[in-house]
Amino acid sequence: MTAAHPVSGLPAHRVLVTGSAGAIGRPVCRELRARGHFVRGFDLKASPVADEVVVGSIVDAAAVEAAMEGITAVVHLAAEVDDCDFISRLIPANYIGAFNVLDAARRHKVQRLAIASSGQVYGPNGRGAGVIPPDVEPAPMNQYAISKVFLEHMSRMIARQEHIPTVVGRIAWLPRTPATVRYMKERNAQAHYLSQADAGRFFACAIEAANVEFAILFVRSKTDATEGLDMAPAKAIIGYEPQDRFPEGLDFPLDATAG
Repeated sequence: MTAAHPVSGLPAHRVLVTGSAGAIGRPVCRELRARGHFVRGFDLKASPVADEVVVGSIVDAAAVEAAMEGITAVVHLAAEVDDCDFISRLIPANYIGAFNVLDAARRHKVQRLAIASSGQVYGPNGRGAGVIPPDVEPAPMNQYAISKVFLEHMSRMIARQEHIPTVVGRIAWLPRTPATVRYMKERNAQAHYLSQADAGRFFACAIEAANVEFAILFVRSKTDATEGLDMAPAKAIIGYEPQDRFPEGLDFPLDATAG
């Protein structure tokens, strides 16, 4: 049974964050801890901002099983983050690893799941047609995106069968380097921007939200664009309200050409 946070009154979870040392994992860990949750980081390298650190691979079922002990909520971020070799990289991380995490979460009867998907899953669907709903039908762009469709469907199955409240976040464009920020600016793609700080806020909201059965939501920062990703469901369902505008909210310094 989860204890109440002494200030907010929200459930204080013991959260396992896979991929905790990554570009999204670090701000997720920081935000969860700031809200009073205990964070166990799980990654191939030590997580710098977790309460407890487990170094291991999601491909290792025994390591995942051990990391899940005593956990009440899971934020699953660990994955290959873009298209790459299917056999040697996508299958181990995005299929076997995803199965290991979700199956262990099911068997340990966790109380909450928050899953990182990608905007790449819907491909061209909805583009040029005004506001795009977050549950738009998938039209995967590549093998990476197909692996995220698999993750979404497995998450939905477990949520339904095990009655675990589950939020899947279809992540917009989160830059990992100053060069990517410059590239986004050159392509006038600021409307797809997601800051690291807002990513942390989204997944914390996903863990804390009440009365969720299963939801697929977009994860994006603020924009003045009137078309594109529909963020209203994220606010209505989990209370997520982005705080940053391009290029705010990153955890690395930018040079003058990137802002």
